[in-house]
Parts: sequence; structure tokens; C-alpha cells
Amino acid sequence: MMKIVSIHNIQDFNFLQNDCFCCIGFFDGIHLGHQKILKQCVLDAKKENKQAIVLTFSDDCVLSLKKSMPLCQQELKLQAFKQLGIDVVYIFENHAAIFQFSGLEFIQKVLLPLNVQRVYCGNDFSFGSDFKKANDLNPFIPVIQLEDYIVQKNKISSSYIKQLLQNGNVTLANQYLYDDYTIIGTIIHGKQLGRTLDCKTANLKVKYPLFLKEGVYFGFASYQNQYYKAMINVGKNPTTDHDLKQKIEVHLLNFNQDIYHQTLKVTFLEYHRQEIKFADLEALKKCLKEDKIALENFKIKGEKKDEKKKFWC
Repeated sequence: MMKIVSIHNIQDFNFLQNDCFCCIGFFDGIHLGHQKILKQCVLDAKKENKQAIVLTFSDDCVLSLKKSMPLCQQELKLQAFKQLGIDVVYIFENHAAIFQFSGLEFIQKVLLPLNVQRVYCGNDFSFGSDFKKANDLNPFIPVIQLEDYIVQKNKISSSYIKQLLQNGNVTLANQYLYDDYTIIGTIIHGKQLGRTLDCKTANLKVKYPLFLKEGVYFGFASYQNQYYKAMINVGKNPTTDHDLKQKIEVHLLNFNQDIYHQTLKVTFLEYHRQEIKFADLEALKKCLKEDKIALENFKIKGEKKDEKKKFWC
């Protein structure tokens, strides 16, 4: 079972770690480039009877340090680490606890106490407040630096995937992510207009705004280990609302339960249409009826299928 360790203050933290191979980074989205690094680390660790560990950062750290919302929520990132075979994940909860160190101090106060025998990283890896590069680690700890993952001349990176999502190209983005683009949120009360439109929706509250282009998406939702086809609207509801706050509304096909304050996991598979300001509610109702018919007929394309989706493919 994968162990998860939160670090708030390195000075007060006792590292109890066996000899290990280590991956360091944000790993936002666990895209193909990240997977290449993580899989190589796990493979080598098993061969040499070492533990495979990850040093990463909380969502708040990502926001603070990169000045950008995280692509992947921490809960989903940890699930991916576990499935990839990582033994221990150390999460830096406070960016000040780690980025106050120079590169040399990071080696002396973090990597060496952790008994790190080898570091795995990508070409753009840097560490410490003075942004030392991978080669600066070599006098202390061997480094395996893997080449970028390139597809059709595009370097697969978190920034590139965010750009795809902002353009509405969630289908292509999903090909590069460990799992299809997914969010987890809490169901909150809305205006309950969906009842009058014959399209009941769950209003989803998430911690950060989404990178997605505004519009209507098809995908599926998971509630209490059951999976449902889902139509997701990301936008500002221009027909019924006048504020500019992003909203996420999810219609679950063939679902009629009261799930306020419950957790819902939503996966985006395809951009269906742009958000439209209709002349009146009747026009909106007609369009939603057509959307629901399209959702019923929607099939997953490509090879990235798993057991939870096969029930409606």
C-alpha cells in the first residue's frame, strides 16, 4: 500500500526512509511525460529492491509557486501515483518549507536524509531557491534525466494540455493524460431551474475554476461507485443568469436522486457545443432535449476505455 506523508516544516520533520529512487516535481495532470519518468523509476526500483518515492507539492503550493491553478486535483494525482506503483509520496504543504533552501541545502537537508540513491527527472528539472539543474545533483546523487515526450512536434507538458482544454479540445488532451480529464466536487443548491426544463442538474462546487473552454460537454459521472452518462455545462448560464461567475452543472442520465452536499466525480470526454444565450426558456428547453438525445447516442471513441465506461459503450 502506498504511504502518503505530508510535510509542513522540514526542520521539525524526521525522515524515516529506506534506500530509494526518487522522482521530484509538480506532476500536474500526470501526462505522458510524467508517466515516462515515474514508470522508469518504479521499474528500476523493483529491479534493484529499492523503494520508489515521489516528492511533490500540494494544490495550494502549485497555485502559489506557478501562479496558475492546478490541472489535476491532488486526490486524483495520488490515485495515479498509487496505480503506477509508487511506494511513498511526500507532499510539501507549504512552499516556504521547501523553497527557502538553496540547491545544496535541498540535497543536504532533504535528499540525503531520505536516503535517495538516484533521482529521476525531465529535461526542464530544477531545484532549490537558486534553481540548480540536474547536473548539479551528480556529485552527490546519480541522476537519470529522461527526454521530453514529443507528439507531432509538440512537447507534452501541463501547459500544453491546459492550452488544449482552453480551446475545448478535451478529446485530444485526454490522450496525453494518465486518466481522462476529471474533477471532484461537492453538490450545492442552485436555482433548481433544471426541474422546469426537464433536465435536472447537479450544481458542482470545486476549489478552483476549470481550464475548460466554456460550453457543453459529454462525459460520465461517478456517484457511490455507480457510473452515469453525463452532460456537463461549464459557463455562466447567459439565458438565466447575469453574473460572470463560472458555474458547473451536471445532468446525469437516468438519475433522479437527491444528492445535495454529496461528492460527485465528473469526467469530460467530448466538447459538444458552445454555451448559447437563448431568447427564452422554451428555446433553451428544446435545445436541452436535443442535447439529451445526443448524449444517449454518444459512444466513447479510441482505445482509452476501461471497465467503468464499458457499460455504455
